[in-house]
Amino acid sequence: EGFAHGFLVMSEKAEFSYKCTDFYHPEDEGGIQWNDPDIGIEWPIDHDIKPIFSEKDRKHPTLKQSGMSF
Repeated sequence: EGFAHGFLVMSEKAEFSYKCTDFYHPEDEGGIQWNDPDIGIEWPIDHDIKPIFSEKDRKHPTLKQSGMSF
């Protein structure tokens, strides 16, 4: 609880599930940009591949823009 999660699917299909500590409340969702340079995750993505994101995920701020820190 209290940590971000992210994943990269490198196959045609994937199944993802996680456990919540309470009932789901969409209004409590938040997020950060997947490629935030301040976090520095080195995703194994070839430069010629364009990742696919939901509209919701494309709108996430950077960690600095969100006011959060690590």
